[in-house]
Amino acid sequence: MSSSTATQDNSKHAIVLIDSDTTSLTISWPEVPRARRYALEYTDATTNETNAYTVLSDKLTSTQARKRNLDPKHGPFTFRVRARDEVDFIGEMMTSDELNLLSEDEANSRMEAPLATAVGNCCAHVQWKKAHDNTFELQMREVQGGAAWQTIATSLKNTEARKRNLTSSALYQFRVRPNTTDSSDGNIPFSPPSNQVQALSISPGLARLFPRGGDGAMLLTKNNTAMTSMKLADALAGKVTMLYFSAHWCGPCRQFTPQLANYYNALKKSSNNVEVVFVSLDHDESSFNSYYKSMPWLAVPFDEDDHGNNVREDLQGRFSVNGIPRLVVLNAQGSVVEENAVGKDLNSILIRANSAI
Repeated sequence: MSSSTATQDNSKHAIVLIDSDTTSLTISWPEVPRARRYALEYTDATTNETNAYTVLSDKLTSTQARKRNLDPKHGPFTFRVRARDEVDFIGEMMTSDELNLLSEDEANSRMEAPLATAVGNCCAHVQWKKAHDNTFELQMREVQGGAAWQTIATSLKNTEARKRNLTSSALYQFRVRPNTTDSSDGNIPFSPPSNQVQALSISPGLARLFPRGGDGAMLLTKNNTAMTSMKLADALAGKVTMLYFSAHWCGPCRQFTPQLANYYNALKKSSNNVEVVFVSLDHDESSFNSYYKSMPWLAVPFDEDDHGNNVREDLQGRFSVNGIPRLVVLNAQGSVVEENAVGKDLNSILIRANSAI
């Protein structure tokens, strides 16, 4: 690697620290409009010449980088980055604060990275292993250039949490630490970042299948034997949806329902991106309730919604249901993948549906 001497230095400290361990530092910086690549340099405490930086790369296309194989004896370390277009440097030099590696004790004391999973509508579930009897602080960041960590909870008692209202199209990461001062330096450092997760949201195409674009629409689910309501967006966001048109009075339906239930229960053990929604053609609510008790999935309510819409009848008309059982398979965008999957290979149909996500 070569060395360069600065001709311009701007101490805005736009570069943020994403993670550190005993030999590496991961940093990020804001994206610069019109930038084609970035030049990244660093210096350490052993550098004798003022403003002398070592070039790490001048061809970076990402706004995040990890410098490995750092010697703790040479810290602290300072990074700077500048954008280039097709011809020359553009914008101002961005510079980090002085950044330190973790000591061996600090690295050994921090928790493992949490696990993040997208669940429901614009929501992530974060869980971590219990390493201390203390409460926990949880932080989050958007995985985009220069986004800093933000504390979203300061005193969690459990080892899991849900973060709602994740409306950005960016990915998200989380990290956690216990509220303890057992470390010689005070607080134990945060864990490494979690896996990157993208919040799910119900697609406009799927929402449009329901009255009022799905706004305020509810589906039924079951908690043991009791029926409860669940928001449409929370139930179907990011999922392949199978609309099951069926009725208790239909003999072929009563034959097919146990087969579909066995398939659904087996599928749920390995995948959570598929949902079945029962759309009843029963003549009365009592028959609907009796039949729905045998099903493990969601259902469209039998009665009209709060706005006077009969969602069951609307869906029957929208899909021109003239015979049952009928199993319409929709991809996550709400497009029809299979008009009627009854009696067909569901595995191959779901492969087609997921390939369109």
